[in-house]
Amino acid sequence: SWRCMVEIRSLTTLLTYAICLCGVIPLFPWLTTTPRIFLALGLLSGIWQEYRGVWPIKPWMQNGTIVPVFIYYALQFSRSNPLEPVVSVLVVMLAVRLSGEKTVRYSYQMHALSLFCLASSSLFDLSPLFLFYLGLLLFLVAVALVLMTFVNQDNKICLPMPDLRKVLAAGFLIPLLSLPLMLFFFPVLPRTQL
Repeated sequence: SWRCMVEIRSLTTLLTYAICLCGVIPLFPWLTTTPRIFLALGLLSGIWQEYRGVWPIKPWMQNGTIVPVFIYYALQFSRSNPLEPVVSVLVVMLAVRLSGEKTVRYSYQMHALSLFCLASSSLFDLSPLFLFYLGLLLFLVAVALVLMTFVNQDNKICLPMPDLRKVLAAGFLIPLLSLPLMLFFFPVLPRTQL
């Protein structure tokens, strides 16, 4: 068929990057320098490797990076300083995952970490902008989850545009059904004063 075919894996990778950005953009102003640097390096190295199609950064290297960072921030945790170490660890973990290959398993982890990062930003500032990013993140995650079920079965799968539109419509329908509940709960969420 001459119809335009779309590679689903590339689309899920783009969605994963967009989901990560939705999670960290609201949190970024509250981060210290070190997690910001990790985030920039992770994002750039992930895009660079994706472009080249080779992955010199292996999962064991990523895991080896996370352990000392976790220990460092765990030692900084205290009653007087509970937020910064936890938030920094979350961001560094996300940055390290961004630096590697976007397999289905690691993409799921990045989606979860992005949601935790976004939730952490509400501890610093719970504004209507948070609701915007939350809604956008939920839509993107729902669509990505639907598409990743295809990638999980066949990593090289391509779909013609009409079929892809149907899949995307199904993905968008999921968060639309939960939107009324989200709009109800946002005004009654407790605000944290820091």
